[in-house]
Amino acid sequence: MIRRLLPSALVIAFTGAAPSISGPATSSDRVPGGADRGMPRFRADGALLRPDGVERWVLVGTSLGLGYSNATDDGVGMFHRVYLEPGAYEHFLRTGGFRDGTMLALSIRKPVNRVPPSRAGWSEGELAALELAVKDPERFQGGWAYFDFGRDARSARVLPRERCARCHAEHAARDNVFMQFYPQLRAR
Repeated sequence: MIRRLLPSALVIAFTGAAPSISGPATSSDRVPGGADRGMPRFRADGALLRPDGVERWVLVGTSLGLGYSNATDDGVGMFHRVYLEPGAYEHFLRTGGFRDGTMLALSIRKPVNRVPPSRAGWSEGELAALELAVKDPERFQGGWAYFDFGRDARSARVLPRERCARCHAEHAARDNVFMQFYPQLRAR
């Protein structure tokens, strides 16, 4: 099992029917048909629906082999990419804060070594997991919740507080977000 923590802020642009939407929407967040753009969507049982198109969100940080325990792995470690939903990113640029409904996505990929024509080095291989952080103080104790979709789950339940939320609250640079790892955010 891969151990890692999520950044904090995610928003979903999910197509298809979804039972409910969390977070306030402004007129700039509305899209035709009344759906909220960039807001997380939950099933009636509280599970978060996996967003489509995360790779098209704003890339705010990358890392290689970053871990949160003293365990060591053979090799270079996993590739991490952290994405912020575009509407939440624009809000952050305007205000310096994360709006309710903000989502951050952590894409974790396996390393691949010496893929031809390269003779050395590592590149990103297959997706190992997608994790999301969602800001919703009305729904989640501490304001943020963290979700693990694995490689291909369509929905995910909130992870136990001990898994991610506690560490984010204690060590994040601002508002439960590890901005110390994200150049696009820490420059603001």
